[in-house]
Amino acid sequence: MTTASEVVFNDGFMEISLAQTFTAAQTGMLNSIQFNVESLSDGSFDAVFELYSGGVPGSGTLLYSQALTINTLGWQTVNIPNITPALAGNSYYFVIKGAVPSSDFIRLWRSNGATPGAHAGGALYYYDSFMSTWMSSTIDDLDFREYVNVVSGSGPAIVSCTYPGSGYSTNNLDCNDLLNTVYPGAYENCTNGIDDNCNGIVDTDAVFYTYYQDLDFDDYGNPAVSILSCLPIQLLPGYTTDSTDCNDNSFSVNPGYTEFCDYIDNDCDGLVDEGDFFTVWPDADQDEYGDNQSPSFITCSPMQAAFGALNNLDCDDSNGDVNPGAAEVCGNAIDDDCDGLTDEGCTGGTTFNITAIFEGYYDGISGMQPVLLNSGIGMSSTECDVIYVELRDGLSTTTVLAADSAIINTNGQVSITFPVNVVGQNGYIVIYHRNVIQTWSNLIMFTAPTIYNFTTAASQAYGSNQREIAPGVWAFYSGDLMPQDDFIDILDQGVVDNDISNFSSGYVVSDLNGDGFVDIVDQSIVDNNIFNFIGSVHP
Repeated sequence: MTTASEVVFNDGFMEISLAQTFTAAQTGMLNSIQFNVESLSDGSFDAVFELYSGGVPGSGTLLYSQALTINTLGWQTVNIPNITPALAGNSYYFVIKGAVPSSDFIRLWRSNGATPGAHAGGALYYYDSFMSTWMSSTIDDLDFREYVNVVSGSGPAIVSCTYPGSGYSTNNLDCNDLLNTVYPGAYENCTNGIDDNCNGIVDTDAVFYTYYQDLDFDDYGNPAVSILSCLPIQLLPGYTTDSTDCNDNSFSVNPGYTEFCDYIDNDCDGLVDEGDFFTVWPDADQDEYGDNQSPSFITCSPMQAAFGALNNLDCDDSNGDVNPGAAEVCGNAIDDDCDGLTDEGCTGGTTFNITAIFEGYYDGISGMQPVLLNSGIGMSSTECDVIYVELRDGLSTTTVLAADSAIINTNGQVSITFPVNVVGQNGYIVIYHRNVIQTWSNLIMFTAPTIYNFTTAASQAYGSNQREIAPGVWAFYSGDLMPQDDFIDILDQGVVDNDISNFSSGYVVSDLNGDGFVDIVDQSIVDNNIFNFIGSVHP
């Protein structure tokens, strides 16, 4: 019969395990152990069963262990392989503990024996992780049963003129015919109390071997930590016969592992990250050419090398359009191809006559405000403002064929001379200004001269990205301020609002109508374009 119960759990913070000792009443082979489950917290519990020789938990030799998943109440049976002996009068104990940290727990019935230890001199112990020790209990034993196959000796001999089949031998030298690990010439186990090799000597003639600790279970042992044991290596988890591991705390470090670029000696050959190395230079503009003004670094990691360049040929690592693989752009006063020469091969020129109007600067008649004059930095009533013009290649739109800045007049016209080598090429005219959306032309062939008028139709701009400000007059959208990110949005609105609050005037980027003052007229322009989701359109 059963009475109260004892709990087993392991929540990762606190662990309670139970151990029950018993004394074997007869000699034989331990066959099975049964224990009685009273309740489960969650319908299932992952446990570990361990069987030891000895009468005090925490000592003795581990004889057998098994992982259990318990999902029923009542008697649980642990079948023990027929290799575990029980000697009459010897003490043993088994342990039930949680396999992995979880919130689940299990309760095991106690027996109602008249006194604690009613099972053949046994006793109940519990392990408290706070105390880190096994504590003896004065209560009844666990409700359990042990079963032993009794060794009865060898069977009788028979005489036959034919082979009788399995289960017979032509000799009678076996001293324990119920245990297949016991026979003349067998390995002598020094801890089981059995004459394994049938030489009449129990345990004392065993051969001891040196085993090395293998904490990371990679089959390579720590040469600094070893033990002597007569047990076979299969019965000593966490040990191996090898002694060549140089880091027994890492499964990925041993003589059989492949060296990897991680600043660790993975294969224990005394060398770190041996193999291919890369000399890499910084490549801030990511154009695959490294900075010729910066020091290099060495790495064995292809991933690290990918963040730099394998050369130092870039003469301007802040500009992705400048490197030895770039084409020289005429008229920009830059050594684009890093050959030490500026604008080489740019002889002669061709004129580009361009007409454009900016939405905010429109004077309501036929042209634009004299912004430089109104802002106090110019003297001419026919000059509007400074623009920057690029000629982009038609096949590779990131390639700039030529570029220059100029002053666009109040009539919307500007004349720029570009190198003659652009004539005959297909490309785009790109107009930049300090407070209008970047605007591209359609794809055209550059001629000598080239005449292009954006104002005659919306379609004169790529994607028809213009506004009709008067019948038949089309203009670029105003309002892309700081940062000029190809969108008119609340960031630009904030610049205008702030300058209005500060009564800003003069040549400021937020003066969208070019009258020299920042006011609600400028605010209405940017607000309207935000409402209409205006942004740059280009290939």
